[in-house]
Amino acid sequence: MSDESVFLGVQELGLAVEDLDAAIAKFEAVFGTKACPVIEAPDPGIEMKFAYVHVGDQRINLMQDMVDGTGPIGRAVKRRGEGYFNSIIQVSDLDATIERLRAAGVGLVEDEPRLFENGEYAGRRYLTNRVVWTNPRTFHGMLVEFQEFVWASDEQ
Repeated sequence: MSDESVFLGVQELGLAVEDLDAAIAKFEAVFGTKACPVIEAPDPGIEMKFAYVHVGDQRINLMQDMVDGTGPIGRAVKRRGEGYFNSIIQVSDLDATIERLRAAGVGLVEDEPRLFENGEYAGRRYLTNRVVWTNPRTFHGMLVEFQEFVWASDEQ
């Protein structure tokens, strides 16, 4: 399978921030665009609230810890301060992506993909969104979230 048929592109960059409201205000001022309403993701292992701004066709996620510095975002801010946290890449075949990652020696944060159902992403409804995260220690310090969507049809 060729790279072009699996990797659909980098969709988002994620920044870990200490103060979400202050970050939103700054990014809105710089890019002249309104951030989305704040979204909370309290799921274990995620535990963050975030908002995003569009820069052209891309999104920049501004993410703040929800659990007093003990979630992934809070730990990252404690270790490294604010800044780059992750990249989000959409793929057409998550299983093939996982196979390629493991063959290249890239570990995953969790053994199996997470499944999110019946949500919305970038204004489109999806039936399922399967997600895996790379372990930065095995990928040159880079945390990448790979996502595979099954989009809802207009009738659903």
